[in-house]
Amino acid sequence: MKNRIYSGEKANINQREELERSGQIPAEPKTLSRRKLLASMGMAGVAMAVTGSLGAASERDLPGKAIGSVPPFLDELNETVIRSVNSISALIQQSDRFDGQIFEVVSFHADQKIGGDLFMWSATIDKSLHDGGYIIDPNIPFPGITVFNTYYTALNTGGGVFVRLNNESHVDAENYGAIPLTSMVWNCAAIQQALHKAAAFTTPKQVHVGVGVYQTTNPIIISTYPNYGNTIRVPQLIGAGRLNTEIWKVANSTIPSGIYRAGDNIDAVIFASGRLDNASENLMGEVVKGFQLMRISVAKWQGYGYFSYKSIYGERTDLNCIQCNIGYWQDDCWMSQVNNIKATNSITTAIAIRGGTSVTGRNLYADTCQGVGFDLTNLTYSDLGIHADLCGGGSVNGTYAIKCDRTIGTRLLASTEFHKGTEFYFKSCEGLIITGRSYGTAAIATGVIPKIEASASSVLFEGYSWRNSLNQLSQAEADKYKLLTKDAVGTNIAFRACMMSPAYKDFPVYVADFRFMGDLQYSTYSEINRVISSQVKLQNGSFKKLAYVGDTARIKIVSAICTDTAHDRMYIFPDIGIAKASISANSASPTKLSTSLYINGVVDSADGGVTESQRYALYGYVDANGWLLVTVQTAGNNLEFGFVVNK
Repeated sequence: MKNRIYSGEKANINQREELERSGQIPAEPKTLSRRKLLASMGMAGVAMAVTGSLGAASERDLPGKAIGSVPPFLDELNETVIRSVNSISALIQQSDRFDGQIFEVVSFHADQKIGGDLFMWSATIDKSLHDGGYIIDPNIPFPGITVFNTYYTALNTGGGVFVRLNNESHVDAENYGAIPLTSMVWNCAAIQQALHKAAAFTTPKQVHVGVGVYQTTNPIIISTYPNYGNTIRVPQLIGAGRLNTEIWKVANSTIPSGIYRAGDNIDAVIFASGRLDNASENLMGEVVKGFQLMRISVAKWQGYGYFSYKSIYGERTDLNCIQCNIGYWQDDCWMSQVNNIKATNSITTAIAIRGGTSVTGRNLYADTCQGVGFDLTNLTYSDLGIHADLCGGGSVNGTYAIKCDRTIGTRLLASTEFHKGTEFYFKSCEGLIITGRSYGTAAIATGVIPKIEASASSVLFEGYSWRNSLNQLSQAEADKYKLLTKDAVGTNIAFRACMMSPAYKDFPVYVADFRFMGDLQYSTYSEINRVISSQVKLQNGSFKKLAYVGDTARIKIVSAICTDTAHDRMYIFPDIGIAKASISANSASPTKLSTSLYINGVVDSADGGVTESQRYALYGYVDANGWLLVTVQTAGNNLEFGFVVNK
C-alpha cells in the first residue's frame, strides 16, 4: 500500500534535489520546514488531521472533543527540520523533542515500509487518549510482535503524545500495526482498533486492509461501539480483493460472552452483530468486501468464515471462505446485497442465507462441501443466483444441495454439479420459482434417493434442465435416484418447459414423436376451464373440501381413483351428474353421492349384510360459501382419492 510520506511534498523535495545536482536552479538547504509542510497541506488539512485523530468536531462525543480547532502550538511555527525515524519503536525513543515538532515515521514496524506517516509531538494532549496508531504514548513500551494485542490500551495520564497527521477519508489497518507476516497473529487486534477509530466519526469511515496474508487469533468484530457513539451505522471493512487480501484465522477463539445479540460461543474470522446493551437489535450499512477468509492449523474446519446477524441494508461481496465448518452465514439481514461469494471446502454448510426479506445476489458458489451447499431457511421475498458444486460428499448417501425450509416468495437461479444426494429440499415453502440446471451426479451407496424432496410446499420449476443430470452414472447407479418424493397431500409442485434425463424412471422425458414434455404438475387442487382436479384424503367423521360448486347448478364427478398403489379402489357416480340443489346444505344430514365402490375392479360382495359399497359410500353437503365437502359413511383406511369434477 502507498505510504503517505513518499507522496506529495516528499516527491517535490526529491525533484528539487535532482535539479540542484544538474545545476538548473540555485542550491538551497535540503530541509523541509514545518511552515512549508503545513503550507503544502493547508492549515485546514492539518487541523483536520490533528482533530480527526483526537475526536474533535468531525467525531462523535469523545473525551478529546474539547480540543476543537487548530491547537495553539501550530501558530507562528519556527523553521525546523523534520526528523525521520524508521519505526514507531524508534519514534517513542526520541527524547530531545519540543511541542509541535514533526517527525517522519518510515514504517509502523521497522523495515516494513507500511503504516508510516507524519507525526507531531504534543506536550499537552493527554496520554489517556493513546490508541496505538493515531495517538502514541511514548511511555508505553512497543511490544514484541507475538504479544502485540497489548499495545492498544492506554495506561497513563498527563500531557505528552505523538499525534499522527492524517486526514485520509478512510482508516488503514496498517496504521495500527496490521502487517502480513506469519509471526504476526494479532492482526485481528490491529483491524479491530482501526474499526474503533473509523466508528468514531459521525458518518463512519471505511477501514482498508492491504495486500497480503494477515493472520489472526480472535474474531474481527463489527458492531456498535459504546465508547464511540453506539450508533447502529457501522464502518465498512474493505480489502484489496479476495485474490489479494487474505485473513487466516489460526486459533479457535470465540466472541466475548453475554455481549452480542447473535449469542455466545461463536467463532468466526469476521463477525457482525448488534450488542445487547444497545436499544436497537440491528446493525445498519455494514459492508464487507474483498477478502479471502481462511481457517488454518487447529482452526481448520472449525467455526465460521463470515458470520452476520440482523445486519440490515448491508453489502457483502467478493468473499471466499475456505476450510470452515460453515463458510458464510447471515441471518435476518434484510435488504442485503450478496454478490460474488464463494465457500470452499466446508464441512456442515457452505453458504447460509437465512431469514430476512429482500435479499438479492448473484454468483454465490458452494464448492466442495461435505454437507449442505445452501441453507435458505426462513428467507422471504428474495432473489438469488446460487450454484452448488461437488457438495454432499461427507456421507454415503449425501445430503441436500439446496435446503429451503419455510422459504417464501423467493426466486432462485439455481444449479448443481456432481452433487451427492438430494438436490432440493422443500418444507413449508410458498411461492418458490426456480430455474437453472442439474449437471452430473455423484453415486450413492444404497437405497433410492430423490433429487427433489418436498412437503407442504408450493414450488414451480420453470425451464429447469435435468437432461444431463445422470449421464455420468451407470444405469445401476442411476437407478438409485428418482426425481421426486412428496407428501401425500399439501404439496403443489409444477414443472413448466423442463427437460429430463431418460434415466429418471418416474418422470416423462419424451412424449409422442420425441417431442419434449411441456408441463407436469402435482397439486392437491386445481381448476382449469371449469374442470376441477382435487385430491382428498377421506376420513369418517371429518368433512373435507372437494370442489367449489357455488358457480354452477349441476356437477358431474367424472372419477375418483385411490392414489395409494396398495389399494385398487374407484368410486362410480351417476352418468347424468348431480343437481346441486339436490345436495344437502346440512352437514348433519349429508347426501349420498356415489353409486358404488369398485375394489380390485369389481363391486365388493356383501359383508355381514352390508356391502363395502354401502359401508364406504361417499356423502357430502354444500356449505354456505358454495364448497362441496365430502366424507365416508364408516371408518375405513383413510385413503386419498384423486377426483375429477366437471361443472
